Amino acid sequence: DALTFLLAKIQKLRWIYGENSVTGTYPSSPRVERVLTESGFFKILGVRSRRTYTKGAIRYVKYRSDVKLLGSHIEALKIDLLGDDIQLYKPIALKIVRAIKEAMSNVSHHAYQTKSIRTKKMLGRWWLNGHLNVSKNELSLSFYDCGVGIPKTLVRKYGMEQIRGVFSLLPIVNPDDAQMIEAAVELGRTGTLKSYRGKGLQDMHQLIKLVGEGSLTIHSRQGSYH
Repeated sequence: DALTFLLAKIQKLRWIYGENSVTGTYPSSPRVERVLTESGFFKILGVRSRRTYTKGAIRYVKYRSDVKLLGSHIEALKIDLLGDDIQLYKPIALKIVRAIKEAMSNVSHHAYQTKSIRTKKMLGRWWLNGHLNVSKNELSLSFYDCGVGIPKTLVRKYGMEQIRGVFSLLPIVNPDDAQMIEAAVELGRTGTLKSYRGKGLQDMHQLIKLVGEGSLTIHSRQGSYH
């Protein structure tokens, strides 16, 4: 999550303040250099990678970012998840793809406010990164956007009274950011408001239950939900 956040922030700063605002070079640690190379760090900085790597214990889902949902992104993600390196059970892989596809759509519908965007390149933009730890048989995917956050968009869609009702809070008590994320999951599950998409969270939540192990963590503003 931290690495995906770092890549997005570096790209954002270079767009707003110019390419020379954030620059970089190669680290002294070969291990760190490999992580930065394969995660897309040097690509964002416009620095040529000085090494190529053979397949190792950690294999990366190719970093990607865009401002819209393209069929090519979905097809590429299917190849990443069903290719030679990452051979997932097909129904599980397709559910992952569906959840991420919905997350991409949610970004364009809910995440950004035009008045807060300092460059058009950011409007509707999302980032996706991930890796497979072969030795531990663990797949990790991280999806990120620079939008206003779940707590703010949730109030616009449901209203604070309905959100308080999820936790039986008194009218004078406002939920914190972590509770707002939990409310988004709960309200999405009950389908109280058909116009609120929110299926991405539900697809990911159900996926964890289907697999039987693993975890889903959502960060927004000052809160986290696990």
